[in-house]
Amino acid sequence: MSDNKTTFPIVKDKVWYLKKVNIFSGLSMDEMMFLDRNSKMKSFGKGESIYIGERDHDKIFFLKKGKVKLLKLDMTGKEMVYAILKENEIFGSLSQLKENIDNEYAEALSETLVCYIRKDQFFKYIESNPSIMIKLNKLLSRKVIELQMLIEELTFKSVSGRIISLLIKLNQKFGVNYKDNILINLSLTHNDIASMIGATRESTTLALNRLKDDKVIYSEKKKIIIGDLEKLRELSEV
Repeated sequence: MSDNKTTFPIVKDKVWYLKKVNIFSGLSMDEMMFLDRNSKMKSFGKGESIYIGERDHDKIFFLKKGKVKLLKLDMTGKEMVYAILKENEIFGSLSQLKENIDNEYAEALSETLVCYIRKDQFFKYIESNPSIMIKLNKLLSRKVIELQMLIEELTFKSVSGRIISLLIKLNQKFGVNYKDNILINLSLTHNDIASMIGATRESTTLALNRLKDDKVIYSEKKKIIIGDLEKLRELSEV
């Protein structure tokens, strides 16, 4: 993880960024100003650690620009990427309960801008804003479901099946049109993909090469391009 700082330009004020977070939609200007007064904004360069569980367990982060990967370390110290976030998503210790998050990390995948607020201030504030609590509970419920699905895939699917499932999810979140195909707008190494599906780099490379041989995907400059989305969806059902 890099310690190099970036000069990421902050061209909008903090209130403008906070308004873009879905759970804050509908708040009055006075309410937005409260969040502005009690939150801070900070930029990070690619590869920098944004969130370390044991250090930042008392903060909640709002991703304003860039992309961030969330990862855990297992008992052996091996990394597993369990989510990649895009703009306006939330991360950090989102539950009011005490969590075992010492082995959780967030790392910038690009030049990144975040807002963050102390957890106690955030939950004290939303006690008077039930609509935010409802939205947050829905968010947490969705994350629990996503984690359950990830566990099922790791348990029951082959490496190829896990890669296909991952590519479909990444397409939904980061896919953009590119030369009559779909570009997954992330720079991912085979190691990154392997850590996201709980596989070795070697088995991941073999599975990706099979998809390339079948003209389902190809790659350019560490970015994956889906050449046949329908075929990919068909393979996901096998």
